[in-house]
This record gives sequence, C-alpha cells and structure tokens, in this order.
Amino acid sequence: MEQRFYKLLDNHILTLNRKFRNKFSIKQSLYDDIVLVLRDGWGDSQFKFWVRKNFKLIWNGSENIVYEIESNLPIVTYENLYVKIKECHEKTDHRGRDKTWIAVKKRHAWIPMYSVKIFVSQCDICSQRKVEAISHSLAEKLTDPYEFLNRLQMNVLDMQNMSDGEYKWILYMRDRFTKCSWAYPLKSNEMGPITEKLLQQYYFFVISQPLQSVDRREFATQ
Repeated sequence: MEQRFYKLLDNHILTLNRKFRNKFSIKQSLYDDIVLVLRDGWGDSQFKFWVRKNFKLIWNGSENIVYEIESNLPIVTYENLYVKIKECHEKTDHRGRDKTWIAVKKRHAWIPMYSVKIFVSQCDICSQRKVEAISHSLAEKLTDPYEFLNRLQMNVLDMQNMSDGEYKWILYMRDRFTKCSWAYPLKSNEMGPITEKLLQQYYFFVISQPLQSVDRREFATQ
C-alpha cells in the first residue's frame, strides 16, 4: 500500500503548478537545508527569510527538530508521510478521512490534506467497512415488506437490431425504494412473457401483495 500511496501522491504533485511542487511537502533534502539556515545561518537571503518566517528549531535532548511556528508542531517530511498518517489513522480506529485529518493536525505539521485523502482511499479496512455498511443498509431495505417492490418502474427495451438469437427484447425493472434493478431477456414484447417475468420477480422475494399498473391495464391482477 505504501508504494501505491506515493505513486498517487507523486501523480497529484505533478498536476500542480511548478512553483508549488517543491513546497507541497518538505522532502528530507529541504528539511536538512532548513536546519542549516536555523542553526548556522546558511543560505541565500530569500530562502532564509522564508525559513525564519515559518520554522524554528527545538532541541529534544538528542537532535534539533524543525517545528512550524504557526502550529508549534513538528514538521513531517515527504518520506515519512505514509508512516505518520498510518499512525494517526490507526489511532482513530479507521474512522475515515475527517477523523484522521483531525488527528494529524493535532500531532504534526506540513502534512497535506490531499495526502490523508489518498491514504484513506487506499485503506483496505476502510474499504471493507464501506462495503459492509452498504450491504447492511441494503439488507435492511430488502427486509421491509412494506417498501420493497411496492413501486416498480418497468421498461421494455427494443434490441431487435442487436438481438441475441431469438431474444430481441429486454425487460428492465427498477425498485423505486431500494434502487435495485433487474433485467430479463424476452423473445417478444407481448403481455404474456412480460407478466411472467414480473410474477417471477415477486415470487422470488416472496412478496404477497396485489399488483397494479398506473397506465397499463394488462398488468392488473387480483
């Protein structure tokens, strides 16, 4: 996943204006230059002005750490983005992009929001949870007998110019409540085959309620 993360991140950086690419995220080489400016006064005047305006050095007992002045938080380099975002994401128990972003902002500086978005989009656990949530929501809808297949939209599509042997029509049905849809091949567009497929749909889901058409009396039933 880490390799995929950096590939997507690099592709995004390439879409930016050239003058913004180098400072979208601070790479280790730039980080080292910032340390030289703050510690030794190294560099040209323009670069030193930018560094002293935005960063400061904090001694942690063993080394100098670059902090952002505005947030008073340690800078995360490009090379460490994946690791730091992963730590924050796991601390939020994989609760999505926004929770992860909040956790990141509390602990670190100079981590772009877009990098968090990329990371969460590639998280297998989050993706699985989304699938399970959608499946659960759909299951709840399907188990409501008062809503499922209560209103059904139907269309008969003419496929005679693209027929599959003797099948020249397609019956398309869509449940108005769950948005689930089904398609059945037909040999003709007469009422008999259409009604048969419609009843098959209801029998499959054990729906026992009278059928009524809003504009086709041929479908009316007891």
